[in-house]
Amino acid sequence: YQAIRKNKAQSNILISSYLPEEAKFYHQKDKTLMFEAFIRNMDELKAYEKLGIPWKSIVAYLGQPKKKELYEALHERGVMCMIFSAKVLEKNKDKEVRRKSYTQVIEFGGDILLSDRAIEASKAIELLKPKNSGKFKFFTKRAD
Repeated sequence: YQAIRKNKAQSNILISSYLPEEAKFYHQKDKTLMFEAFIRNMDELKAYEKLGIPWKSIVAYLGQPKKKELYEALHERGVMCMIFSAKVLEKNKDKEVRRKSYTQVIEFGGDILLSDRAIEASKAIELLKPKNSGKFKFFTKRAD
């Protein structure tokens, strides 16, 4: 946490918390921090809920696609769901199969794809992006 404070990086990072206690540790030090919380089932959701960390400070990392009820429970709390697509979905050599996999994840409830094929994934879901979203501020194009 000292490096975060020293570099004044609180508003530029997402702390990965594999366990609820890790998120609690950092949240007690700084209430402005954001977390990538490993929430792969309803029990883990309940464990994070007991901590009292505002849901607006959490992005849920689900790993692989999960049951619809988990997506719905997280979305009811205003939480975005991140899916890691490389481990399973991106192993297929057929580009069209991968494209369909990306769109299925988003259509099923995923909000963020963590991908080793980011450009391919972005193109695949382009038409699924909403025309207006409060999340656009996180995805502005930079002039390099």
